[in-house]
Formats: sequence, C-alpha cells, structure tokens
Amino acid sequence: MTDDLVKRLREGDEFEQSMMAERAADRIEELESTLSLRTALHGEATYVIEKLEAKLAKAVEALEFWSRVEEPDIDRCIDLMETTLAELKNPEDSMKGEK
Repeated sequence: MTDDLVKRLREGDEFEQSMMAERAADRIEELESTLSLRTALHGEATYVIEKLEAKLAKAVEALEFWSRVEEPDIDRCIDLMETTLAELKNPEDSMKGEK
C-alpha cells in the first residue's frame, strides 16, 4: 500500500494528489502512533529485564555467600532462600512501587 500511495502521489493529477495526500497524512499518523507504542513497549521491556537481572544477581550473590560459610546459621539460610525464591517466583509482585 505504501508504494502504491507514493506512486499515485507522484503520478496523479492535482485532484488525485490532493486526495492521496490526505490518505498519506492519515497513514503517516498511523505509523507514528505504532512507532510510539513500540518505543514505549521497548522501554517497558528494558525496565523489566533490568529488574529481573538485578534479582538474579541478588540470588547468585546469596548462593555464593552461603557456599563460603563454614557453619551456616540454618534459620538465616532458610529465611534468605525463601525471600530470594519468592522474589524470583513473583517478579511482578516484588517490583510493585519500584518504578
């Protein structure tokens, strides 16, 4: 359709060009809206990825810490594991209000 619009805009008489200019303007607005939405979605996806990467780093850090402890406090270890697992299983719940 786009190529057809361009061709008709360049080849038509003055009336056809005027009518096609209106259709072209509508199409440009539609494409701008689509681009704006895609840009917003990309930004949101980037935000979520960064938050999930931070949570994964936190989990790895916790595992590394407890792997180095010679005589771990089992209760603290269990609390840390439960908290970390909850954040990893429910990333949306743990990210509320962080934006």
